Amino acid sequence: MCRPFSDGAIEPVGMMNASAMNARNTNARMNATTIESIVSRTPSPVDRLAAAGAVSTGAWESGMSSSAKGGRPPQAAHIAACSIASHASYIDHPILEPTVVGRGGPVKKEPTDAAASARLDTPRPVRRRSSLHQAPPPRRCEGNVEERVNRRIDVIVNPVAGGSRSGQAVARLRGALRDLGFDVLIRQTRGRGDAARFANEIAEDAALVVAVGGDGTVNEVVSGLAGRTVPVLIVPRGTENILAKFLGVRGDTRWLAAAAARPRCMDFDAVVANGRRFLCVSGVGFDADVVRRLERRRRGHISHFDYFWPLWRTFWSWRFPPLRVEVDGTRVFEGRGLAFVGNVPRYAIDLRILREAVCDDGLLDVCIYECAGQERLLAHSALTLARRHIGRPGVYYHRGRHVRVNADQPLPVEVDGELLGETPVEYTILPRAARFVVGALSA
Repeated sequence: MCRPFSDGAIEPVGMMNASAMNARNTNARMNATTIESIVSRTPSPVDRLAAAGAVSTGAWESGMSSSAKGGRPPQAAHIAACSIASHASYIDHPILEPTVVGRGGPVKKEPTDAAASARLDTPRPVRRRSSLHQAPPPRRCEGNVEERVNRRIDVIVNPVAGGSRSGQAVARLRGALRDLGFDVLIRQTRGRGDAARFANEIAEDAALVVAVGGDGTVNEVVSGLAGRTVPVLIVPRGTENILAKFLGVRGDTRWLAAAAARPRCMDFDAVVANGRRFLCVSGVGFDADVVRRLERRRRGHISHFDYFWPLWRTFWSWRFPPLRVEVDGTRVFEGRGLAFVGNVPRYAIDLRILREAVCDDGLLDVCIYECAGQERLLAHSALTLARRHIGRPGVYYHRGRHVRVNADQPLPVEVDGELLGETPVEYTILPRAARFVVGALSA
């Protein structure tokens, strides 16, 4: 085996002449002298610790001698001192100060100078979070079921929601609620509008109302309550159940019964689109045409597979007509594309189109995709699946309290997976207009 010299000659490995050895030893001594000179001019970790008052020089020398006596090499103590000194450099840092944990939680040390105080008092951007995201401590609903004289629970059931029958689940829930001492009244819908009518007939002092179905059924129940403070407990039986997933609602009987007996609630904004209330997301254009095709074919229960042909046909036939979007009176978009308006980040198949939406901030979130063909639509879809679409070219994101969408030719509009009608459409926000049960209070 051979290796090249710097001058191009070849030297056998393991055979080194004396001159090369001497040259290398000389270089090593020169490097050691240079390093020693640099170290002598640089404050040592001990000096830094002594200056900070963390350790005295005498203590350090005593520790070094004891380390040497115990067979521990002085280098180990030196390395430890370097580590301690590196941490000691943060002792007086105004931002990275250690916190003291007391009974009331972390307590930050007071800054030692005016400059540090100014830095700590500077406001920092905080991401908008809803009370649900912040995981608030459990609290009772106003008029908790244990305090109400009326022990009646109304159960509104959509028997054709989703892809399976809900009769057995409703029967189990009714038995569990009756075992807890509630009077249970079950009413089944037969068509659109029945759930809203049943909810409108519920007394103001009712314990709570249970909505068994999908997002459309929940929307009707909230619309029928018309802003009353009766809590709504969702039993997810729809195809997507966007709202139930967002709220963390489970479908097993034991969890639902516990939540009904000792509900932990949160308030929720509602959206009004051309006079109709909804809670999640509305789409204008492409996805609304998919919903329109699906409703023409629907004959009862549906599943995700029922969306395939409507989606396939809309994908190849949609021409992306131009539309205009206004937010709080200002036109923010005009051109070919599709628009989404809503109140929660979650959409079908867990798409996060309105990724920054907060359900109780009193604002509508608007996402507009500039799109004129299938290739561009696929690119937008891929970015949305990866949750990286916001801020990309051709994607416009806005917030406001009033949104209007119009077009030269009428475009279909859907709300929470149900066909609303056609453009023009106007959206307004109703802050904290609904109340949902999101869990059970601990005993």
